[in-house]
Amino acid sequence: IMGVSSPGDIDTTHLANSSALKTSLPAADGFFGDDKKYGGAFLPPPLEPVMKAVGDAYEKIKSDPAFLTELSRLRKEFIGRPSPIFHCKNISDEIGGAQI
Repeated sequence: IMGVSSPGDIDTTHLANSSALKTSLPAADGFFGDDKKYGGAFLPPPLEPVMKAVGDAYEKIKSDPAFLTELSRLRKEFIGRPSPIFHCKNISDEIGGAQI
């Protein structure tokens, strides 16, 4: 995309309820697309409840403005090149003084 230095520079927060996004994300059965002919998944039975919990958690937060803001920041700072140097705030706070 012209004028975009990395994929993370694209603001996608406005897409949360768009029709294009709804057809590109999988339905509950794992299929996606206008006619739901793409996708699907196989999970070993022990992983099914774990992935259901992940899916349920995502459903709860996918339209939350704070989540979308954080997701946008992560996409901007961690997807593609170049990426900014990461400030290790917790380590910096723990050692006191030096900013790592």
